[in-house]
Parts: sequence; C-alpha cells; structure tokens
Amino acid sequence: MKPGFTLFGEPVPPSAYLEARNLASYSDVFMVIGTSAVVQPAADLPFIAKENGACIIEMNSKETGLTNYITGCFIKGPVEQTLPLLVNRLKRRN
Repeated sequence: MKPGFTLFGEPVPPSAYLEARNLASYSDVFMVIGTSAVVQPAADLPFIAKENGACIIEMNSKETGLTNYITGCFIKGPVEQTLPLLVNRLKRRN
C-alpha cells in the first residue's frame, strides 16, 4: 500500500504540482515552513507567489537562500515550537 503523499525522492504528480503553482500564483501570503527551499519542483513555488505579489513568510531553524532574497518575514526556531505559537497568536486576534 502507498500512502496518499509524495515521499522524498519520488516525483510529484503533475496534477498536484499544477494545482500548487496555481494556488501559489493567487496567494496573498505564502508560508515556507521547515524546508531547505532547494528541492525541486517545490522550490519554485515561493518565487511564483512572490512574482504575483504574495508576502513570503518563512519559518525555519536556520536561514535559507530565500531568507535575505524574497522572504518578507523570517521566524527563526524549531517549527514544532514556532508554528503552534503563531497559530495560537492568530487565533487570539479573532
């Protein structure tokens, strides 16, 4: 049995990548979370979002090639800690 997601080293299904490109091109905010931001084809998505006016938020334990290039907001730290904090803070705003 195969899980319903793409494992590292496997090709991304073309329809899934086309949908991701489309969603990136229409996003207002694009979050890059816990990644080196170099594995293709996903590494193109933040650039597609930025080209179409999205704010790039990067959450990672260390800077990537995006950080000082297209990232608008960099949240440094282990994602398993920083992401729940961000979600809780956003919930309190509503």
